[in-house]
Amino acid sequence: MNHNEGFVVGFFTFLLVFATAWLVWATIKLWRGAEETAQRQLRAYVAVDPKAINIHGPSGTVNVGYELRNTGQTPAHNVQHASTLEIWPFPLPRDFVIPLPSPSVTSVG
Repeated sequence: MNHNEGFVVGFFTFLLVFATAWLVWATIKLWRGAEETAQRQLRAYVAVDPKAINIHGPSGTVNVGYELRNTGQTPAHNVQHASTLEIWPFPLPRDFVIPLPSPSVTSVG
């Protein structure tokens, strides 16, 4: 038996322990990343799909049609959306406050 064999075996054993610990750490990191990806994939993603803009008669009444479309894998419940169409002066006065429309609640599946 060579007097360096003990050192070589001990050194490679240390390398194996270090490599195994690193693999455990990398596996845990991949597992957590896969869980986060799965949660993101199961979200409901809602998109606004414009359909039409119509101007009617001499009064210039404008109708805007749009559709909310779910592009995710799960239904979207209690979706709140609001829209308004207004013509404002240009440039806007410094003290102009933009009014917020009232939201309506719906489900998109």
